[in-house]
Amino acid sequence: MNRKGALAKQQEVLRGINTLTSSIATRLSHEFRTPLTCIIGFAELLLTEVDISEEKRREYASYIRDEGERLSSVVNEIVAQANLQEFRDRTDT
Repeated sequence: MNRKGALAKQQEVLRGINTLTSSIATRLSHEFRTPLTCIIGFAELLLTEVDISEEKRREYASYIRDEGERLSSVVNEIVAQANLQEFRDRTDT
């Protein structure tokens, strides 16, 4: 492969990496923002509603807990993937 061909191939690989990175960032943004929005929203309701019933308080707290667990799962998945990649990188060399 000549120099121009190698350079073109390298640019193609870099474009693919950029596209993948952008896709991952978009997904992560959504995976973090959705639960955070829910957590913040229901926490605000708990803080600002004066006459909140015990039933509503428990419902809102349950939403906050569930979304916190969802965030924790996302973080655990990211860490597991990073650990797996690190292991692969070490065993490939």
